[in-house]
Amino acid sequence: MTATALDQAPVRVDEVRVLDGPNLYFPRPAVKVSLHLPGYLQLPKEAALALAAGAGLRSVQPGRPGSALRQRFVMRLVRTVMRSLAADVSGRRLVVRARAGTAPADVVVAFPWHDRTRGRLAGEELGRVLRAVLGEPQHTASMIEAAAAVIREAPASSGGGEPMPLQPAVPVASVTGTNGKTTTTRLIAHLCMTAGLTTAWSSTDGVVVMGETLHPGDYSGPAGARAVLATPGLQV
Repeated sequence: MTATALDQAPVRVDEVRVLDGPNLYFPRPAVKVSLHLPGYLQLPKEAALALAAGAGLRSVQPGRPGSALRQRFVMRLVRTVMRSLAADVSGRRLVVRARAGTAPADVVVAFPWHDRTRGRLAGEELGRVLRAVLGEPQHTASMIEAAAAVIREAPASSGGGEPMPLQPAVPVASVTGTNGKTTTTRLIAHLCMTAGLTTAWSSTDGVVVMGETLHPGDYSGPAGARAVLATPGLQV
């Protein structure tokens, strides 16, 4: 498929990422699926209602194609399909979160995982189901069942397949964003030091221990983190 054809695809899975620890969506490991769904965003209202019925959604308002209401409808639909898929795999209700992406047709969905291989496969199968039901909403249930069978039959991850969240020896605060990261870091550090805790931090200004700069320069990356965590008697 050419790049142009790929860009125009009604359903596209841009990324399936396994998140190994606490993240934006859950305080535990999760799978994040980035979807591009222009086919859903531009569906006629009648077709969108048929999709909702096929997925078991009632009393929905899909809104006009391309509208903000339609975007919310698509996020709800994706969430519902993912929950149904998880229920068919394990028989348990799965917490699924969805949010808008950077473009109106983009949706990000996330759900916790218990096995790395099957978690990633669930994200991939979600994309396949969404592609399939777009043209045949009346077969949504059977397509979800087929995708669930693929996930169930996949071999479990061998060695390290289960979540193993990191357990820091001391509390760690990570600050991200566009502007104000260093200022926010200094404020957090000041609060910790005022509480009487041995505190170290790193930023684009350097590595600092209890207000004293040990290594000036940009230490916002892993080197700064290593230096901070090597501080004797560190508490925060």
